[in-house]
Amino acid sequence: MSSGEDEYQQALDFVEARSNYARGFISIPSSRSGGPELGLLRIRALLDALGTPDRAYPIMHIAGSKGKGSTGAFAAAIGRATGYRTGLSTSPHLHSFRERIAIDGSPILREDFARIGATVQVTTESIERHRPELGQVTAFELLTAMAMLAFADAGC
Repeated sequence: MSSGEDEYQQALDFVEARSNYARGFISIPSSRSGGPELGLLRIRALLDALGTPDRAYPIMHIAGSKGKGSTGAFAAAIGRATGYRTGLSTSPHLHSFRERIAIDGSPILREDFARIGATVQVTTESIERHRPELGQVTAFELLTAMAMLAFADAGC
């Protein structure tokens, strides 16, 4: 395996190791259970430590129970057709984690996934060491941060 392939596999392994849905994702803000109410504090801390890539471009957040992937694909296609550079983050993937981070309709390159994954891993480990009250960053949060960093790097 080449060095680039090793780095790509390391990034995948780091994300996959945190893909345990039993590890509380985000607490429900209206919850009165008395449990940890992190809300978006953990992802905000991660994005801030990465230089706030989410503030480098306009974002369209699509929510709901059905049709988010299709709506996102339509919106990205419309953006590209009108001359914008687009980024699209979706879940789940069909064949590769790289499909979850698409720039101008194409999955992120393996080299870029590896590079961004390494950056997010170092930052994540630092946050977990210095802010243990935030808990462990989840796979979803890692991929969200990776996508936002990729989009900023690509000039979306």
